[in-house]
Amino acid sequence: MSTKILVVDDEDKIRQTLRGVLSDEGYEVSEAEDGRAALDALRAERPDLVILDVWLPEIDGISLLEEVKRIYADLPVIIICGHANIEAAVRATRLGAADFIEKPFSLDALLASIGRALGKGEGDGGGPAEAAVPLAKAGGSNAVRPQKTIAKSVVASGQGLHTGVRTGVILHPAGPGTGIVFQSLATEKSVPAHVDFADSTGYATTLFRGGFGAKTVEHLLATLNAYGITNLIVKMEGEVPALDGSALEFCKMLDDAGAQEQAGDGIRVYEVGRRFEV
Repeated sequence: MSTKILVVDDEDKIRQTLRGVLSDEGYEVSEAEDGRAALDALRAERPDLVILDVWLPEIDGISLLEEVKRIYADLPVIIICGHANIEAAVRATRLGAADFIEKPFSLDALLASIGRALGKGEGDGGGPAEAAVPLAKAGGSNAVRPQKTIAKSVVASGQGLHTGVRTGVILHPAGPGTGIVFQSLATEKSVPAHVDFADSTGYATTLFRGGFGAKTVEHLLATLNAYGITNLIVKMEGEVPALDGSALEFCKMLDDAGAQEQAGDGIRVYEVGRRFEV
């Protein structure tokens, strides 16, 4: 049985483009041009996934998302939006959106998001937006930990410690072998949490690649390591929020999300075998 996707967008050209691409990928596609038509379609037949534009006539996408979740609490919804901002993304994710993508979007990135939302993992939805980089290379100690991601998406918002601006992060589950990847909310650029991309460590750690930077990542990465999370998509802009200045709020996020062990080779862990002093 083919997977059914409902596309809700008031722009005919976008609906036609998505119908063509998704049909080529083997999905069964239906369309709605506004919120009322979408609700009628949902009540007539449950799809497997909804792709929902924020800016719709009569019923806006965020209000429609709330209605969708009242009808089908577990139905995955991907929000697409022009002029995205972290506040809108955080609100949509808290309401249960599986992902939040800004227009104009990469079709490969959308297919990857669809794969994640449908539980197929990275690669089954058209491949990850960027090449996956494992957290640890072969070598080091003999300690091995299983690959692990989070069970559901979670969000946090606050203020950047160094930039002083309002910011936030959205943590999405990711497939085996993805690693920890910081991804721009506004573009499809990303940077893996790998030492090769450490751009600055003065007062805070900044990762940078291809014009995209993720600042002040150290508290979040330390928390992920403590919880054994090895595969994760972190959507953000600019700087990870400082929250209370410690890892406590990140711990609460991961407790809420829950952890999920994954198949595949384990991750080799480097251990400090003796004391070093400088």
